[in-house]
Formats: sequence, C-alpha cells, structure tokens
Amino acid sequence: MAGLLLGCTASGNSLERAFSAVERGDYGPVSEWAESGELTVSALAPFLSHPDERVRREAVGLLNRLGEPAACEWLVGAMNDDSADIRERAARGAYQVCDESLLPPSLADALTEGLGRSNRAAAAILLAGRFSDDRILDALLARADDDPAVKLHNWSAPVPASLPAAVALLRLGHEPAEQRLLDTVSNGELGQQVFLLQVLDEIQDADLLRALAGLLSDRREIDGGVPSGATPRRRLCDLAVDAFAARFDLDLPFALAPSGRYSDGQIEEARQRIESRLGSR
Repeated sequence: MAGLLLGCTASGNSLERAFSAVERGDYGPVSEWAESGELTVSALAPFLSHPDERVRREAVGLLNRLGEPAACEWLVGAMNDDSADIRERAARGAYQVCDESLLPPSLADALTEGLGRSNRAAAAILLAGRFSDDRILDALLARADDDPAVKLHNWSAPVPASLPAAVALLRLGHEPAEQRLLDTVSNGELGQQVFLLQVLDEIQDADLLRALAGLLSDRREIDGGVPSGATPRRRLCDLAVDAFAARFDLDLPFALAPSGRYSDGQIEEARQRIESRLGSR
C-alpha cells in the first residue's frame, strides 16, 4: 500500500520493503532511501501509524531530514506517539519546520495533549508558544514550575522544563514570565543562558533582548563548537555574536565563525550594531 506511493526506485527496493527490513533489524535499505533524494512527505506519512515502533521512529527521522513545511502536521501528530523517544524526535522536527502561519488551530489539540504527557523535548514546549489558545496557555502554566529536565537537541545540555515554558509564555504575552527569564540571564546557570541564546528567535521582549546582549561581555567557556578536548573552547560571548547576528540578520564586517572565537574588536563591532537595532530604553 504505502510502497506503491513511490514504487521501486532506491536501489530497486520499494519504500514498503525498506521499512519491512527495519522490522527485521536491517536499516540498510531505508538508509539508501534517506540518501536517494526521492522521499516525499506523503510517502512517509502512512508509516507514522505502523505498529512497529522502529518503523515509526525511522519515518519520523526521515521526515525530520526532509525538513519540509508539509511535514508539520504529521510531526505534530507524532508528538503523541506511545513512544517517548518518538515524541521527542517529532517535537524537534516540528519545531524546525512548523511556521506559525502554517499551524492550523486543530493542531492545538495535539500540542495540548503532548504537553500533558510531559514531552521531554524543549521544542514541544516552545512550539506551543506559537498558539494563542487558552488550552495551550493553561498547559504551559502547568509547566511553569516544572523541574524535569528537557533538551533542545539530543546533544544539548538539559535545562528545567520551566525555562522553555517561560519563553513560550512570554511569547504569548504572559508578563510574569519576563522576570523569570531576566533572573536567568543575570544569575542563572551557564547552560540555561546558552539555551536562551539558542532560542533567541522566540524572544520579542525588548528588555530581555537587552539583557541577553549583555552576554557579549561574558568570557566563560561553553561546550560545543570545537572538537571534544580541543582548545581554546568557545565562550558565551562568541555564541551571543552568532545568535544576535542571526536574530537581526546583521551585516557584519567579518565572517561568522560558528565553531570558533571572535576577537575583542569583532565582538565590540557586533555589540554596536546590536545596540543600534535594540535602540534606547
């Protein structure tokens, strides 16, 4: 049935046979499909309801790899899968492809249920912040004091669920969340400050953006960027340059180096342009 959607193309195997191989523990054929460039959202969607968890996981992974907006509805639906691992993977994919203007109101049901099931992906919480819906607001408020750790990416440092919940709540206009986030910028753990820079696109609040711009002066070293064990490691100020350059689409007089460090002069140049965009209080 699903295999007929594309026929036999990738190395002569139908997509249906490739997923049947996954049920036997053979991931070779589906990997060939992943590299083929022939996959489509409509061909993968039927496998999201397959009884074998391994098949559903691979289907979500392939949808994430496609990165197409058409996958949004299917990935949000998969956020309520019985498997916690699949729920997390689907949430991260949905966060990347689901533009606010493309989210039909009916998907608020799936998001509300997903939050209630304590999806351990920070992306699930952030995605909910794109819905102006009373049920979503109530679900986010329930997570506002939630301590279980969540991650933005599978390789990210964990943060309390209350942190992305505060970001989502502030995006929805819940003003008390602002102080929680300002306190994190001033006194929070390094990993939490890294998280806020990684989700800078979610933040519209001018005071919070100005506070985060202050991290351009923070020389503490962070994980990521350079190979494990290599020196010197990136610093919070380097990440801040990249985050604000992307957030404001800054035209900087130097090339960005997402895996390296910036000179004091480059950081100062970035600071001046950021302050110009933020304006005066």
